[in-house]
Amino acid sequence: MDFSRDKYQKYLERISKENKNTLFTFPLLLNYSCLLFLQKDSKNALLISLDKEKPLVCMNEYKKHLISLENEKYLQLKKLIDDFYLIDICLSNLDNVIAIKIKQAYFPNEEKIIYVLLIKNQPNVILCNKDNKIEHIFLEYKNYKYNKNAIFKIEKANFKDGNIDINNYIQNVLEIELEKRRNDKYLEVYKTINNKIKRIDRKINNIKDDIKVANETINKYTNIDYIFSLGLDLSKHQKEVELNDEIIQLDQTLSIKDNINNIYKRIKKAKETIRLANDNIAKANSEKDYYLSFQKEFDAKSEKEKDVLKLQIIQSKKKKETFETPFNKPYKINYCGTIIYFGKNANQNDYLSFSKKLDRDFTWLHVKNYTGSHLVIASKTVSEKLLLVASSIALQLSHLQVGEVSYTKKKNVRRGKFLGQAILKNYSTIKINNVSPLAQELIDKAKRD
Repeated sequence: MDFSRDKYQKYLERISKENKNTLFTFPLLLNYSCLLFLQKDSKNALLISLDKEKPLVCMNEYKKHLISLENEKYLQLKKLIDDFYLIDICLSNLDNVIAIKIKQAYFPNEEKIIYVLLIKNQPNVILCNKDNKIEHIFLEYKNYKYNKNAIFKIEKANFKDGNIDINNYIQNVLEIELEKRRNDKYLEVYKTINNKIKRIDRKINNIKDDIKVANETINKYTNIDYIFSLGLDLSKHQKEVELNDEIIQLDQTLSIKDNINNIYKRIKKAKETIRLANDNIAKANSEKDYYLSFQKEFDAKSEKEKDVLKLQIIQSKKKKETFETPFNKPYKINYCGTIIYFGKNANQNDYLSFSKKLDRDFTWLHVKNYTGSHLVIASKTVSEKLLLVASSIALQLSHLQVGEVSYTKKKNVRRGKFLGQAILKNYSTIKINNVSPLAQELIDKAKRD
């Protein structure tokens, strides 16, 4: 331990005497390695820190009301410990084990002992009945020697005195644990964001592999045109041909001419694969940038705002983002009283086109034969001017100044195989020769509320 044993022993004796027979609440999980028992009708709290470097039991003034975090081990412990009266707190013999004896408030004859193991790298809370039979082990470690329903035995350890001032540390320990709480509380949010980024990175690597294979195909048949200079009978069937000291295998069931046509098709397909792959990589990088940007925005928000976003993110994972979340929420523009929605990534596009509750007769737009945003004009009747403005916005979002935009009723759009992919029927096109500067102005004013 990093504290003086004698000073810590005296401290525990003092808080035990001051709080004897005082009523405490059931445990709160301040963070995933810290339990808090609030004293009834008081601002004081019994704090059990299971920090791997400086585990500690102390009393601390608790000013801020916080909702308990939850995990499986905590919920199990909560079932076993209700409100209780404190009987005693003591440092057991010469060991780094603290015994907190309690009496359940609603079951006066039921006494329990909370053992706190102040062991570096393996701190723990072990709940026992009055006969020292283990009822619950709060933290699990690999090859841990304690088992539920066994008798808890305190093994003597050499207690080494430290030189840290315990009084100063106790004053700061609550702030240290609250900081850890902030990290633990939003761990699932950061994990979700990191998983999405990892998924995008894997997707990009897979696309790059496809590009590599496509390039190999193109390079393999770079000189295929020279086959016509060999004077071969193209109607014949051959197993292979030699071209510039290289053997090219052919399908013997086909003529040389048909083999060449198949090779041309493979080359064309490889080039198309590379074109689409580069578009998809750009799209994936844009989606990755969105999540990185969201993470920065999340870091800067207040705890209350983070709690709202956390709830939405957890719900979105359970319901596969079929309702609005921070990740799929589309942008909207108010143009002359009409709302124009648009997405900036696959999640937003997919939600806008297929999950957001909008009238099916609203007008849907997308740049023709090009990657980009899905747009929806929230109106059943669309004037030519409004259609031109929305089409200009679509092109601007795809960084184009000239192009064609496909548009149709939202009911004519169905989900494709991939996230954000749309398949249209009964659509029309409008050609824009020069995107209006108004498009970028409107995009800059877009909001997500």
